[in-house]
Formats: sequence, structure tokens, C-alpha cells
Amino acid sequence: MSKDESLEVTLRLLQEASLAPIAHEAVRDYLSWDELVERPLSAGISAAEAWKLLAVLRRFDATWFPIPTLAGERFWYALPREAVRCLQEIEHHCRADSLLHKTVEDREGHRFLVRSRVREAIATCELDGIQIDYERAGRMLQEGRAPQTPEDRLVLNSYQMLEDIEGLAQEPLSPTVGSQLYSRLTEGVDVAGLRRGPVTTNLAATRNPDGLMSDRDLESVFQTICDYANGDVGDPLEPVAAKGYMLLSAMAYWHPLPDFNGSVARHMLRIFAVRRDYPVLGYLPMSQVRHRWVQGQLDSGVVRYQHIDRRPAIEGEIEGTADLLTSLQIVVVAIHDVLRLIEKSRLEDRAVQEALDADTELNYRQRSVLARAMTRPSAEFQIRQHQHAHRVVYSTARADLFELADLGYLRKEIRGKAFIFVPEENLRERLAGAVDQLT
Repeated sequence: MSKDESLEVTLRLLQEASLAPIAHEAVRDYLSWDELVERPLSAGISAAEAWKLLAVLRRFDATWFPIPTLAGERFWYALPREAVRCLQEIEHHCRADSLLHKTVEDREGHRFLVRSRVREAIATCELDGIQIDYERAGRMLQEGRAPQTPEDRLVLNSYQMLEDIEGLAQEPLSPTVGSQLYSRLTEGVDVAGLRRGPVTTNLAATRNPDGLMSDRDLESVFQTICDYANGDVGDPLEPVAAKGYMLLSAMAYWHPLPDFNGSVARHMLRIFAVRRDYPVLGYLPMSQVRHRWVQGQLDSGVVRYQHIDRRPAIEGEIEGTADLLTSLQIVVVAIHDVLRLIEKSRLEDRAVQEALDADTELNYRQRSVLARAMTRPSAEFQIRQHQHAHRVVYSTARADLFELADLGYLRKEIRGKAFIFVPEENLRERLAGAVDQLT
């Protein structure tokens, strides 16, 4: 077929009455293959032809990743309206001057940061296939207990790295930094003794098989990935959240480290976010939300696709529009999770304060304890746990709980050598109005 004939065919396809509205929607809102095959097409136009043509149209507004695959394929994505809306919301909430960041940075907001980091540290390891006892690991982090298993130690290392994200972000990303992150993550971990399951490091689970590249070539690819994150290669106008996803995907595909490429990549993403003035991206529970997506626990109303099934359209190219859109929607879900937690805590604080005696002034840490005690009468509180949850010194945590016991809200018990504080039996009656508001 000559060029003139090819042009004629293309123009005919674009002018088909059935294809024009589909093309409009596919470029503005994106259509997956499954969605396309449900649409009626004019006689003579196959779904495969339409799929290829729609990809070509989106490709005119594509952002290209600078590293081709081992097979030489180029990866690109477009930004449909849904993705643009997500990017706008991410920018609104995740920049250093955002209200969300200021709320979390406030002394009363530290509890949100601690909760988010606990969940994120566990989920970060889970996505790399490590089988974590969630309750056990959560108690270890919240109460400052020593790790007892290789899984505990890995989670603790990840949590401590989250706490030190500002320090880690002092220099640009590089293979050396990546190796240092790997060393910190695995320090003291019996890697051979870890309980492992399936690895989920990328939305579409595409990766480079190990052993197909020399160490030198892999090091070169790792350097280019870091150059891309640092803005030395690639599109300088690429949105921060989009580039963050591409960083995760590149690490998941190339596997430049001996192990835990997904976990290290997520720490690299946090460093990248802090350096790009998007600190909230550094502590959002994105890994935890991604884990829920993998488990099929997110409704299609908040994350459009329940799985990513790429269908080739243009030879030698991979379109990742659906991948990127899904990743951005996962970030937005994580933002909303934190916002809901903040609002819930604010309402709990207000309800507890209103229920207290007029002459009783408790601080936000003590109000948080009472809110939990009212909704969970079987709850137990320890000084170390309270200290870690609110990032205060031991004496302050001790004073908080002793005062609640002196006021008759908690009962102090001694178990072994430790003080345990439990809700008084009449706490719900004393604060009945607050209980109604919290439940």
C-alpha cells in the first residue's frame, strides 16, 4: 500500500461515524481494550484496527521513558482527563506548602505520621513478597519492642528509614545511594530465613528476567534510572507523581539490586518526592493502598482498573497510559485515607473534650487515648507504646497516662515489671455523649 493509499485509509477511519465519538473519548478519557470491544463499530472496521488508531492518536501527546526494554521497546504514556485531575489533587495536597503537610507537621499531627509510617513500612515489605504478621509487626513498631524474627527486623529497618527520609534526601539519587538503601534495609536481616510469597512490584508485573545482563550494563541502566529521577534525562516538564511511578516501574523491570528492588524503589521514590518539594508523597501510605489494590479490595469507583492487561498496538512500543492512571488513582486514595484519619481524629478530640469536666484540660495525646478507650473498652495502654505513638520522651508519656489514672479515666495495673493502663469500667458512662458521637 502506497503512502497516499495509507493516508486515505486513515482519513476514512477517522471520519467513520461510529469511530469519531470513540476516538474523542479514547483520547480524552482513555478506553481499555475490554471497554473498546464493547463499543459498536461500523462494518469494515475491526476492534484491532480501531485500537491501533486510537493509540496512534494518543501517542501525539505522549511522554516517553528514556530507557528501552531489553527487546528495544519504547515505553510511553498519555495523560487523559482523569489523570490530569489526579495530578491536580496530588499537587494540591502533597506540596510542602499544602494544608495537609502543615497539619501533619504540626505537633498534634505527628500521630498521623506515625500511623502512616507503621502501615507503610509493613506494606512496603509485603509488596516484595515478604509474609508479615501485621498485628505482631504493628505492635513491635508502636511499642518499641525488639524484633524477634527476620520479618520483624526487615519491617523495623524500613520503618527507621521512613523516619530518616529527610536525612536520606540530602543528596541526589545514584547507584551508590541505591546500594546504601539496600544495605540499610537488610542490615541484621537473615535474608535466607525470610518467609516469602509472590512479589508484586509493578502494576502489570512485567520485568526483566535476572541474569540476562552483565553487571556493568545493569549498573549503566541503574545510573540512567537515577539520572531520570534527578531530571538529567527525560522530559523536564514531566509531572512529579508521574515520574515517581515511572521510577518504581523501572526498578521493578530492571532489578539492578540483588534483592528487595521494590522496597528500595519505594524508598527512592520518597527521597525523590522530598527533593522535588512534594514531601507528602514521602509519607503517604501508598504501598498499603497498592497492596489493597493487588488484593482486589479497592472499588472501581475510586481506582478504575482492577488489573492491568496491556494489549500491544504499535510494534516496538508499550503504552502505559492505563498503568499511570491506575498509579495516580492509588495515590489519590492514599491522600483521602490520611484526610479521613485526620478528620476522624479531629472529631474524636472535640467529642472527648466536650465530654470532659469543665475544669479538666487534657492534651491531644490524652484525648487520643480516651477516644480509643471509649471505642475499645478492652484496649490496653503502655508507656512505651504511648511514647512511640506521639514521639515524646518517656517522662512525658508516663505523665500523660498517670494523670489519666489519677483522674479516674484509666486503671493502672502492674504486670511483671511494666505498668499497664486499662479503661475504667464506668468510662463509657462518664463520657456517654462522646461515645455516641464516636460510634
